[in-house]
Amino acid sequence: MKLANIILNEDNHSEKASSLQKEIDKYHKELNPSVRMAEYDQDRKDDDPLKGRGFGSVTFVVKQDISKDHFDSIKQIITNKGYEIKSSNSDFESDPGERDYYPKINFHFNLQES
Repeated sequence: MKLANIILNEDNHSEKASSLQKEIDKYHKELNPSVRMAEYDQDRKDDDPLKGRGFGSVTFVVKQDISKDHFDSIKQIITNKGYEIKSSNSDFESDPGERDYYPKINFHFNLQES
């Protein structure tokens, strides 16, 4: 087991991540989506906005921009699951000799509802 899995409690959300992955794959497999979901540390004050929340991301491992129609369709799949999209970028960017930036959607979800 990886240390990141332990720290982020990813294993608690592997079923949900797998379910979301399958749903996105059903319509957009050619975009090679990769879904990760985890939770914030819950040792927080009661008024902390991240208490009871988890986070996730869908990264598309393709070296191309994703069309607005495809991207909006994927965002709709995520919001239909009750997840709140925090940020998204449908563009692929490359810094030659440095790194590639793949299209990505970041989201939050409630731990109680998931």
